[in-house]
Amino acid sequence: MEPKVGEIWQWHRDDSGCQEIYGPGIVMGIKEGYEYNSQEYFVTFHFANKGIMNIPIPMVKRFMYLIT
Repeated sequence: MEPKVGEIWQWHRDDSGCQEIYGPGIVMGIKEGYEYNSQEYFVTFHFANKGIMNIPIPMVKRFMYLIT
């Protein structure tokens, strides 16, 4: 499942505590990788507790889940 603008994603509960530290995140957009000709894409989230953060899509798929 690919994140889409406006969706709310949450961290899986684990020992890292990301769910409590960052809280849920609203998808603000998808950005192409920062390196020239990069094939990696990043999701821009606005987290309730920590502000804006860009996270690689593979990391989003592994550590987060869609809640809306």
